[in-house]
Amino acid sequence: AVYRIVAIDVRSRREGR
Repeated sequence: AVYRIVAIDVRSRREGR
């Protein structure tokens, strides 16, 4: 599954504010 990489990227981008 590649959803793990996307989930981490989304979380980092959302918390990267």
